[in-house]
Order: sequence, then structure tokens, then C-alpha cells
Amino acid sequence: MASNDLMIQQFEHDLVGQSHALESVLPPGLELRRFMRTVSNLLQTHAQSARLLAADRQSLFNACLKAAGDGLLLDGREAVLTVFHESKSNTDKVTYMPMVQGLVKLARNSSEISNIVSEVVYDKDEFIYRPGIDEHPLHQPDWFGERGKPIGAYAVVTTKDNEKIVTVLARDRILAIGQGGRNADQYMPGKGAHFVEWWKKTVIKNALKYSPKSTYLASAMAADNELISPDKIPPTEKNVTPIKTLKGILHGESVTARTESEPPSGRSTVDQYIEDQQENTPVEVINAAPVADQGEAMKQRVRHSMQDNHQSIEPSATEQDEKDCQLFLEVIANITDLKELKEFGEDIAGKVHPDFLDKVKGAYKQRRNALMNEQ
Repeated sequence: MASNDLMIQQFEHDLVGQSHALESVLPPGLELRRFMRTVSNLLQTHAQSARLLAADRQSLFNACLKAAGDGLLLDGREAVLTVFHESKSNTDKVTYMPMVQGLVKLARNSSEISNIVSEVVYDKDEFIYRPGIDEHPLHQPDWFGERGKPIGAYAVVTTKDNEKIVTVLARDRILAIGQGGRNADQYMPGKGAHFVEWWKKTVIKNALKYSPKSTYLASAMAADNELISPDKIPPTEKNVTPIKTLKGILHGESVTARTESEPPSGRSTVDQYIEDQQENTPVEVINAAPVADQGEAMKQRVRHSMQDNHQSIEPSATEQDEKDCQLFLEVIANITDLKELKEFGEDIAGKVHPDFLDKVKGAYKQRRNALMNEQ
């Protein structure tokens, strides 16, 4: 136990050294000290505390960084740390997993969703739902009686426009989803002590796929999807196709971009940061500052680019800077695909003069929201 306490103290010390990176990805309203305190508390109370601390240290830092970037506390309610054995490297790795409370929190914080209801249905419950006829399910359980065996679950997401998005999944479908991940036993009523929460999270995520989402919510859902075991997924060839982005518009070039669904900007920025650090930098000297918000990412990259070149921020914009800004705004207004908009945002990082960052950031966010609403 004393050894475990020392390992926790050492990790806390190392985590303080990464405070700049953590603070830069935390969303407004989530304080760094509070986030770090919940990490410390979780490590002390986690059922697998010793295994977490003995696991690959870089993956532990990465898991904390991703949770921070998604705006979730590692407090066991909004999100938790989980350890798994990676067969390829024959080492224990750590990842973070959003919980039901965390997904609901991010959904409500998005200002697009007003309410989420989810319940598990048992075979003695009264349950009726007729798609296309009923706005939402009729569910009348006997809360204080014998409800029988769990047979399925449902979720109802209500948007700010009072639209109801309903998902109903049968037991077999939920268990099949669970079998594709690293926590299959948690979904089993006879094995998982908290299977109800796992079933609820499954149907909530399914309903949220068809709901308007903030960057933070989409990123947290992507984090949860990453828990699908790679050993259970057959390798596939990644298709790529040329997409004309800002680089092509300005320089007549074409770049290659992946056509499969990509994570939102916050997750992409954090993941790229992690990959760069793993390749080039020891954990103890991480100094980069990834951010979850795409607009803030543009600002940070401009600053870092100037610092790397020993330059100072320009005191005033030139006529060419203003022309470039107008071109950026025009391109943003004419993009009709979210993925292409994301590529565009990455391309303009470091190319926008600080005087015009707020304007470009506002146009980018407005266009992104419009495209999300069209889906």
C-alpha cells in the first residue's frame, strides 16, 4: 500500500508538470485544479489502482489529456479510467471512458438538447412504441414489484425545438454491441454489477448519433467508440480521395484526405499532439498546448509557429493579410461538407493574422453549426 501511495504521489507530481497542456484543452468553466483533484481521487479509490499506475505511463497521461479535452471529470460519474492489455505490445494501456452522466452533461451543455430520458425495459413492464405514430414510448413499470428479466432499453432525446429522437434496442442487440468492446461482461445482467448503466449508455449514444452535437459531445462519443477492441475488428484498407482544400485554392495543389468519418476538431488536435509527443518527446518535457476548440486551435498554432521561429506577434495587419482574410471567409461560406470544413480549418492554422482571428473563428463556427443542422 505504501508503494502504491508513492506511485500516486509521483504521478501527481508528473501531472503538475503537464498542467500547461491540460489547461489549454480544458473547456471554459472547468478549472484545472478541480480536474487534477478528481484524477488524484480516482487513482486512490479505483478498484484497479495498482494496475493503472503500473500500466504504460504515456497512455495514462494521454487518457487524462483526452478526458480534459472532452470536458469531462474523471470522477467515476462523468468519466472513468480503464486499463486493458494490448496484445500487440504485450503491455497494459490506459484509456478513458465517458459514462452516462458525462454524455448527458455534454448533451445538455450543447444548448441544442433540452432533455434525455433512458430506461431499461423488463419483460413484466408495460411498453408500447409505434414508430411513426407515437412521439415517444409508453413505459409503465411497476417500480416496487417484480419486473422480471431485462429485455431491452430505450432513449428519448428532446431537442430545443421539442423534436423527439427515439432509439429502442432489444437485449440481443445491446449484448452484441457489448461483445465488440473490451467490457463485454459489464453488459451481462448476471455478471455486470452496473449493466443497467451500460445498456442506457448504448441507447443514448445511438439516439445522439441523430441529434445535433457540440464538438465536445461528438469527441466524447468518439472516445467511447475507441473502446471497441481492435483484436475483434478485421483490418480494412483505408480509402483516400483527393479533396481540394485551402492549400489547393491558394497554391493550385491537391492534398489527400481520408474519406472515412473523422473525429471532431478537438479530438483530432489532442490526438495529433499525443502522436507527436510519442514520436519525438519524453513525457517529462511535454510543452505543447493542444486545444479542444477549433478556433482556439488556430490561435494557438499561430502563436506556436511564431515562437518556434523566434518571431513576435505582428503589431498590425498588412493589406495582404486583409485580402487573405477575405479569401478565407469566402471559402468558408462556400464549403458544403463538414469534413472539408475541418480540413480547411487545419490548413488556415498559422496563416491568419491575429487581427482577423476572431472574425475567421466566428465564420468557421457559424458555418460548422449550419452544416451540422443540415445533417
